[in-house]
Amino acid sequence: MAIKSQKCLVIDADVAHAAGASAHPVATACRNMLNEILHLGHRFVSTQRIDQEWRRHVSKFSYQWHAAMLSRSRVAAVDPVPSAGFENAILGGGFGPAQREAMLKDLHLVCAALASDRVILSMDQTARRLFGRLSGAQRTLKRLAWGNPAMPEEAILTWLRSGAKTEKRRCLDA
Repeated sequence: MAIKSQKCLVIDADVAHAAGASAHPVATACRNMLNEILHLGHRFVSTQRIDQEWRRHVSKFSYQWHAAMLSRSRVAAVDPVPSAGFENAILGGGFGPAQREAMLKDLHLVCAALASDRVILSMDQTARRLFGRLSGAQRTLKRLAWGNPAMPEEAILTWLRSGAKTEKRRCLDA
């Protein structure tokens, strides 16, 4: 059942990895979210870097999900926004070495989201918090929505069913 407002969603490889066959609640939540994306008609944002990460971390389930998305033409290839300005802000923003490393590792997700519908689905709460801090200096980040399928209180499935609209509580500046 496709919905009216379909979004292009950036999905971190940590979700692909976690969505294995395990009965663990995180694995189940990731599989449920990916299935919901498929059935609702949302699209998966693809960049060269995202594809590389997915290939390295893919589970059997997420491999099959990705193939189903491809067969339904629900993979959106995007050219990410240039990252140089963000890299400079990270390097000069008063972050420690470990924080800078964590942010630079996931900067490609932010750049892909800015080039699409501004939604990131990832379980990386450290990156979420750090990019939230950076959004004070980098205003373009303020309206990026970040959802974590492993956190039940985020009600990701309900949010996806309602069109993954930008809600204040999901934004990086929240």
